[in-house]
Amino acid sequence: MSTLLCWGGFGSLEALQATSGLDAVSLQHLSKVRDELGEPAIGCGLWMDGVPCQWDRDQSIEVCALSFPGAAAGTKGAGMRLPVMGLMKSQMTKSTYVDLMEVLLWSFMHLATGCWPPQRHDAQPWLASDSKRSQCTGQLGFVGCCLQIRADWAAWKGVFQFPSWNQQSTGCCWRCTIQPHETRQLEHQGLDAPWRRQRRSKMDLIHSLLSNNIPVSPMLSFPWIDQACWRLDWLHVADLGTTAGWAGSLLDLLLPKFEGRTQAQRAQTLWEKLQRWYEEAGVTDRLHSFSV
Repeated sequence: MSTLLCWGGFGSLEALQATSGLDAVSLQHLSKVRDELGEPAIGCGLWMDGVPCQWDRDQSIEVCALSFPGAAAGTKGAGMRLPVMGLMKSQMTKSTYVDLMEVLLWSFMHLATGCWPPQRHDAQPWLASDSKRSQCTGQLGFVGCCLQIRADWAAWKGVFQFPSWNQQSTGCCWRCTIQPHETRQLEHQGLDAPWRRQRRSKMDLIHSLLSNNIPVSPMLSFPWIDQACWRLDWLHVADLGTTAGWAGSLLDLLLPKFEGRTQAQRAQTLWEKLQRWYEEAGVTDRLHSFSV
């Protein structure tokens, strides 16, 4: 689990300290950290998602992977995702995520100080199975911080305890105070939208969670972490968001061209043609249902 065990074999330290791959927000964040530390800290990222498994993809493995978003394109660290943990979702509970986040917090705390940990994350002595870890002592030789955490809305709510997209009591955003119904109102769209001036600080978010009896994720205690570090993963935004909406609109537009006297019959015809195309093209990632 410890991210401190994952630093070897990625090339030079200078390559891990690169910043050319960072966007403006992450670069500003890392610059602030480096100014406080007085040395070139490594900017790390965490990516979380469920990966389908089994022959029919009816189960998934919850994966958390480490990345180096500042690595320059074409270098060894660019685009790399190093698995930190992977567990079957069917064997996990909400408390499992809390336990895992506490281990990650322990690891990033020591990364921030640049020292190897002298004991386990729960302050207990090393176990016999920790023989390799216990041999690592003293200084790491570098420091670092977490710049980006990428996941989807399900992880925002289930793992980090952030507001869900339809939550009324705390608003639906971890960075501002906008309410779900306001997202569809014209005055809340554009560069002059009110929510752009109603930003939440990290302490505002923590206060909102505690006021609604919502537990605070250990990840909010990561060194130098703030809400800007949490990013919606573009793959989920496109694949499960805008692309899914576009595909649904396209199928709805084409539906009248299929055989059938009713919408349901035409939808069934479309579904059957889609299944035949799946078989002919060897498609493995398929729609499991379709209705109108």
